[in-house]
Amino acid sequence: MRKITEEEFDSILGRGKGATSPLYNYLLRMKPGEAVEILKKEWHLKYPPTTVVNRVSRKYKIEFFAKGLPDGTGWAVKRVR
Repeated sequence: MRKITEEEFDSILGRGKGATSPLYNYLLRMKPGEAVEILKKEWHLKYPPTTVVNRVSRKYKIEFFAKGLPDGTGWAVKRVR
């Protein structure tokens, strides 16, 4: 445990009601044009990350473009707007 400043506290995006994944919180902070790569070996949930992307997109009206990597080792997600 460590003490944080007020600025650090304000920059933390809370979890809100219900469970959220680190990807969910990261998607909410992404700016248009930013992209992220998610490797299968890092993804430990039963459903693919595109499920989380679609959930965030519908709930917050944020547009993303998600696709699988050509070699099948993961996914890439880009925020469009």
